[in-house]
Amino acid sequence: MSKPRRKSKPVPPLGWTTRGLVTRTKDADTIVVVVARLVTLRILDNWAPEVHETAIPGEKRKGFKAKDFLDELLAEHGDEVTVQIPPGDTSLVPDVAKTQTLGRQLSRVWLSNGAEIA
Repeated sequence: MSKPRRKSKPVPPLGWTTRGLVTRTKDADTIVVVVARLVTLRILDNWAPEVHETAIPGEKRKGFKAKDFLDELLAEHGDEVTVQIPPGDTSLVPDVAKTQTLGRQLSRVWLSNGAEIA
């Protein structure tokens, strides 16, 4: 007789994962989170109109609307989020410097209810 197989649990992607507290929404794809220190995160796969880096009035207006939506989402689900910073390459140790853009850390973010912001 063969041994019964255990059900496998989902394996999280490589990277660094932790809980954090959102302190500020900069725009709809950038938030400021306290982990061990204050970190500005660029949420991966969350493309939104710019608020700060545009001179186009229509884009800025849409950007503020999208930012308001993210603020409402965080207000509804709480400011505590799970942050996952993917590795910058295929090594087992994430190279955080390779996952930064414009002073922001690229990351994936989940709300307290488990829904991913993207």
